[in-house]
Amino acid sequence: MAEHNSNREGLLLKTEYYENCPGCRINTSKETNFGIPYKDLFYIWIVALTTFLPVSSLYPYLYFLVSNVVLHRISTPCKLQV
Repeated sequence: MAEHNSNREGLLLKTEYYENCPGCRINTSKETNFGIPYKDLFYIWIVALTTFLPVSSLYPYLYFLVSNVVLHRISTPCKLQV
């Protein structure tokens, strides 16, 4: 049992970081930077804002398009005789 605990402690203290590993990069940034990561939160906010803007600019156009179609159908009577 004691041997099992010594192996476990050795694995927990191991800090080998690889060059292009994204998880290792995050762990090193966590070790060096303490506090709230405002820069990363700002990047996430900008991405969320830019993905929302095209959708919000599309709704007024669709509203205008649908209202014109409805008004056109009301103002022109159907001339088809069956």
